[in-house]
Amino acid sequence: MPDLPLAVNASPHLLGSILDELDDLGHNRAHVFQAAGVTRSEHMFEAELSAMQRSTLFNYACCLLATESGHGQGGQGFVQKSVTDMLMYCVITCKDLNEVIQRTAAFCSMVESIGIVLRLEHKGALVELSIELGQPASKSSSLLLTLAAMSTFYHLFSWLIATDLPLEQLGLSHMPPSKQLPVGVLHSQPTRYQCTSNHFTFSTAWLSRPVARSYDQLKQVIDYFPVSLLSASTSEQKLSARVQNIIQTSLNGSLTPVTAEITAQLVNLSPATLRRKLRNEGTDFTQLLNLCLHAQAQQYLIRQVPIKTIALQLGFSDDRAFRRAFKRWHGQTPTEFKQHIQSSKV
Repeated sequence: MPDLPLAVNASPHLLGSILDELDDLGHNRAHVFQAAGVTRSEHMFEAELSAMQRSTLFNYACCLLATESGHGQGGQGFVQKSVTDMLMYCVITCKDLNEVIQRTAAFCSMVESIGIVLRLEHKGALVELSIELGQPASKSSSLLLTLAAMSTFYHLFSWLIATDLPLEQLGLSHMPPSKQLPVGVLHSQPTRYQCTSNHFTFSTAWLSRPVARSYDQLKQVIDYFPVSLLSASTSEQKLSARVQNIIQTSLNGSLTPVTAEITAQLVNLSPATLRRKLRNEGTDFTQLLNLCLHAQAQQYLIRQVPIKTIALQLGFSDDRAFRRAFKRWHGQTPTEFKQHIQSSKV
């Protein structure tokens, strides 16, 4: 089968496509949320769920898809945040990418709930890393699960070596998809369908690439590294858009807003390179952070969240600092904004 580009959806999030797939298979979306233990109000958008809620929902939805794709057990937890956190702590002490992959393979074989098998095969100057879920390749639900697993591993490996791992080929045992799928950073990779395995092919030289991250760096990013954040990182976007995705994800997750240093880690750039690239796009990190804080503050105020609570959620030292910032952003105080919203409803 000739190489084909992976189709890319306008939405970078796998979660949306997985929920859409479950809709097509007859699952009521509200019931899926309820069964996953994720509560949302009637008018709440999925993008407004916290990072942990989205991670939980993502895991449960993948379990449903595993059942639908004929995997049988439907209890696989390979995307559960607690599992990926444990894996990250296991591999952070590795010396190079080869050791990372070997330890990841051993981890997956020991944690049966993951339901994934990794194998590394040398083919001359290239190496092939197969990532198998043990599912039939005849259904689109299985392809979505495969992409979710491969995206998670790819982002983890790239973060550890502090650069996007350059792939020679992305191989999939599936048929070419009949509809567009959100595949994030994998979208630009040469892709071959109907292969004998699902795999990444890359230069053998990259196996000796040293792990560039430290335990302290891992502690900095671990809370910002849920599945929802991994799947939001899309290389087809401008860097400024990727940075906004990361900032917004941290705010949705009720986390302290990310810093420029943490964001640089998450996009595999040095802080200086991040500043330079954003400057070339006509912006900077502070401007993007303020845009996201402003938008999030407006949403909180529309929902009548107390101002002190908003200040705490958005990382301000106190409500007075938040009031000053909001006046600077919007030209109105938070109280004036709420009054304007209320009067417009009359």
